[in-house]
Amino acid sequence: MEKLLGKVLVIDDEDQFRIALTKVISKHGYEATPFPSAFAALDYLKDHHEEIDITVVDMKMDGMDGIEFITRINELYPTIVPIMVTAYSSIDTAVNSIKHGAFDFISKPFSPEQILYALQKSMTRRSLLVQNKKLKAEAERSLKILGQEKSKIHTVVQCMANPLIVLNSSLEIVLYNPYFENIDIKQRIKLFTKITDYDSEFINQIKALVNSMIENKTLTMIQKEFQIEEKFYQATCAAVITDHEIEGYCVVLNDITKLKEVENLKNQFVSMVAHEIKAPISASLGYIYLILDGYITDRDKILEKLGRCKERSETLLEMVNDLLQISRHQTNRLNLEIKPVNIREKIENALEFYAQEMKKKNLELTKEFSGANCEILADDKSLDMILNNLISNAIKYTPEGGKVSVSYTNDGDYGAIAVKDSGYGIRKEDLPRLFTEFFRCKTKETSKISGTGLGLSVVKKFVTAQKGTVTVDSEYQKGSVFTVRLPLSSEQRTENREQRIENRE
Repeated sequence: MEKLLGKVLVIDDEDQFRIALTKVISKHGYEATPFPSAFAALDYLKDHHEEIDITVVDMKMDGMDGIEFITRINELYPTIVPIMVTAYSSIDTAVNSIKHGAFDFISKPFSPEQILYALQKSMTRRSLLVQNKKLKAEAERSLKILGQEKSKIHTVVQCMANPLIVLNSSLEIVLYNPYFENIDIKQRIKLFTKITDYDSEFINQIKALVNSMIENKTLTMIQKEFQIEEKFYQATCAAVITDHEIEGYCVVLNDITKLKEVENLKNQFVSMVAHEIKAPISASLGYIYLILDGYITDRDKILEKLGRCKERSETLLEMVNDLLQISRHQTNRLNLEIKPVNIREKIENALEFYAQEMKKKNLELTKEFSGANCEILADDKSLDMILNNLISNAIKYTPEGGKVSVSYTNDGDYGAIAVKDSGYGIRKEDLPRLFTEFFRCKTKETSKISGTGLGLSVVKKFVTAQKGTVTVDSEYQKGSVFTVRLPLSSEQRTENREQRIENRE
């Protein structure tokens, strides 16, 4: 008997779609139950909510829409994972759905693979929520017996990886662990001294959190984020209750500096991508409106403007493709077909594609190939992407009148592709982060050059996936050389070995 992967409710007032989606989900190891309305689903959940893992709900429905349904679900049954689907997709609707508690957002129409991938992610989320619920319940039970079993709690506290401090009702320090003691608070803390006797930025944040609980007379846990120098912390405070009386307060600290860095990086990236997308779209629409409104009637000028629209569209497509490649790599969905490829033909085709751009910038191009046979083992499509990224960057970061060269040589059992330019170069301090996602070198020369910081990270991921290497040799304001090494085909390796033997003889 096939293992049941999870139980799913499908809520959609469109009969045909609801039935079809239920069949797809049921076919792939899930138990799917359809409902024509949100009200019917909520009635069912009253008695069966502990059995249900995921709800897939349409955004637009009569009576109660998907947003209201998800809000109710999160309030009543927080361990059930909601997925929103809609035929009216936009960035705003997606953001609004996530804001109201949707774990995932899928636009209609979608493929079976998309919904199954969303279900897989949601089951992982479901497992974490259930585990978290259990952990919270265990933590609450531990706090209740704190006064009765101090020795046991003390052992647990000492082993906790997060800084922790416990105060009695008089705000005296009765317990703390080594991690808390290691935090710089200027003064060495002592047991059974009042926390008000200490004065440091760190301690003052804890005092403010505890005082907030006292003033508001709340028994529920409260949280506060604060920053000290370059570190970010999240402090959680809970009342220690015994026999319905507040015995003290427990404060647990979590260093969230890394999370803040990731969040800031993500926000910067979203803002940057939005800008990069908006500019070419606005420019293209401007040309199109001028043509449609009859302000441009000359055929040559129309073709010129359409050509610019084409260029901007290709830039956008390149950006989207980079994002997709990153996503596929992170979800291990790379479909590489490794086979012998004539790298000389690939390089020639790539250079022909960028010939016009090089001509516009009056760049001097040189190319060099060692040997008549230049056959490597690679994935055909990803190799195109690797070459296009490296050549495009060489053109983009080389000023007018500069030089670009592409060469290929046999390097042992590897074929080495080198893309060299006489461009702006890269500073030494930027080299270690060059292949990091979203990273861009910020210099006065490159500040106005568009980009997402994704191209080189995509190159590295695909080169590595094909058992190759990519390196860079660069000098600021003088130029760069990017070298990609990929395995030679078996025939090429044999030929090279025979040639080396002949040369030795």
